[in-house]
Formats: sequence, C-alpha cells, structure tokens
Amino acid sequence: MSFQFCKKSEPGKPLPISDKHTHIPPGYDPTLYRNKISRANLTSWDRINDIVIDSTNPSKAYLTGYFDNSFGTFGVYTTGIVSFNSSNNSFAAYSSCFFGSTSLSSEVYTLFQSSNGDHYVGGYYYSASPTVNLKFARKTPSGTAFTHTVDLNGGVRCVREQGGDIYFGGDFTQLGFAYCTPILSMNTANNSSINQVGALNTSGAKLMEYVNSSWYITSPNATGYIMSSNGGLWALVGTGFNSYVNDMIQVNGKLYVGGSMTRNMNSSMFRNYVNEFDGTDWVKVGTNNLASQCLDLEYYNGKLYACMYNAIVYFGSASNSWKNACGLEVPAFVNLSKIKFINGKLYGVESGSFFELTK
Repeated sequence: MSFQFCKKSEPGKPLPISDKHTHIPPGYDPTLYRNKISRANLTSWDRINDIVIDSTNPSKAYLTGYFDNSFGTFGVYTTGIVSFNSSNNSFAAYSSCFFGSTSLSSEVYTLFQSSNGDHYVGGYYYSASPTVNLKFARKTPSGTAFTHTVDLNGGVRCVREQGGDIYFGGDFTQLGFAYCTPILSMNTANNSSINQVGALNTSGAKLMEYVNSSWYITSPNATGYIMSSNGGLWALVGTGFNSYVNDMIQVNGKLYVGGSMTRNMNSSMFRNYVNEFDGTDWVKVGTNNLASQCLDLEYYNGKLYACMYNAIVYFGSASNSWKNACGLEVPAFVNLSKIKFINGKLYGVESGSFFELTK
C-alpha cells in the first residue's frame, strides 16, 4: 500500500486533529506556504549540495554547491559557499574561502567544522591565483584563507571527525600517485599525517558515518551500494540494496538510509525507500510505503524526516507510520531535493530555490 499525502475532508468540515496537526516545530500549523528566499546574487544557482549549521551559531548555516559565475557583490568568481542567517533570511559572502587573491571556482560538495573550530571544504574546485586544482582544504579559526591539504585524483564528498582525527571520503582512488582506500584519516595537528581506513577492495565513497566502532560508506560503484569496515576489509552491510542510497544518518547509535532502493538483496524487505540496519540486515521504516524515493533525511526534535520529490514526511514511532509534515494547504512541491532545520525553522531546496516553510 502506498502512502497517501492528501486526505479530503467533507465540505464545511475541518480535518480531524490527528490528521491536521502533523508539523512539529513550535509555532507551525498546517496553513503553511513556501517563503522563497531571494538568492544571494538574484541570478541562477545550478546546485545546492549541502546545508551545514554553524557549530557556534545555530541561526547561521553554510550552503555549498555550484553557483552562478557572476556573483554580484560577492566577487568575480563563485565562492562555492555562501553564508545564510536564518534570523533575517539573508545571505552573505563566505569571504574566508579565498586562496591567495581569488575565491573558489567550480563546485564545493561539503563543508565541515571540526571540534577545534577548523573549517574543511571538500569538492572539485580550483584557485586561479595561484593556479592549483583542489579537492580538500582547511582553514583554522585564526586563519584568513584555506590551505591545501592533500593531492587526490577525485573530489572529497564527505568529512567526519572521530577520536581527534579528521576522516574524509569521496570520488578519489589515488593519494598522490598511489592507490588508496575510499576513506583517509588526517591528524588535526599535522595535515601531512595521512592514514588509510580499511583495506583496498572498494572504490568511492559518497557518504560516511561512524557507528558502533565501524565506518559505513555508501558507494554507487559497490555491489549492494553500502559497505562497512572496522579496520579490515570493506564488506557489504547486511545483504545490501538493489539501488542507490541517497542519504545516510545515524541517530542514537542506529543507522538509517534513504534512497531509490525497493528491496534488500535477500528480498525480505520490500519498498519503503527509508530503511534501518538492525545489526544483521536492513528493515524498512514504517508500515506504510512512501510513494517515491527518499532524497534526503533529517532528524529533529525526536522525529525522523524524509524528503521526496513532491513531499516532506516524518516518521511517528508511536503509530509506526509516516505522516505528512506540512499540512494540506501547502501547494504541491515540485523537484524537492533537500531539507534542513535551522534554529527550529524548516528550510528546503526546490528546483534550485531555497525556501522556508512559514505561515
């Protein structure tokens, strides 16, 4: 049975309370609309890849992506990163992304803030002065510019911190001229101290999480699309999936994934697009199936949210089912790709536009 996103009421009668009030942030109700926020440069944004909350200011976030090349007052080159303030829904240049005299050109996949305040950016970008291709770079809290870290043959897509070290994964298969594992670690005190994670028997990492003493990665190149390693060989997690994993998060020691998968590979789990690893294999989340693939996952205020092309839903553990998160008055979504709670407010990306759900 597919999950139904709309429920009609009889003319003149309101919807039952249990169906009407499903959006949990304080002050929200179902009479919501999308407040489409003006882009920083009022021109085109090709992609928004990541939305990262500032660790020292919950009202502030960073958007990474591939933006228009004429960036208004923000400079001649794109930065690949813009700063966003949810207090007044305004954008500002992320000026610290400069390498020497110019900013980042091309695409930034992700930004990560370490516990000591360092900013790491991963992507596939370059600096025009000096001319250098860059995939992974760091800026310290007292620094005014990012510095080059390592030479890779592919972009960095995910960054995490564990045990005082920075771990990063991506499209790369070589460190310098030597083949390497899909995750590398770097001591925060010494950028040149690079170690490999696991053994060399898989390539590429799109997402990564550390759960219960093991690293988990999603890889579009791997059979089953999701692998793990606790220091040894990379191995399939459970029986894997029959299609792609678009997002992966951990919540209280549990690992959740969302994507286009319709079953695990032993066919014991059929179609829900959001799944949990039970320690042995993957089980679907919720008794009602979602209508389309999950593009993004978000955990907020005790609830797991899923973003699909045309809906935002959340999982109610008491009912063991998915519910519409936005009420019925919101006009139909088209081409949703990401959602993020910033200081208690729900934001999203739709067809390249950045919006807030508001009254």
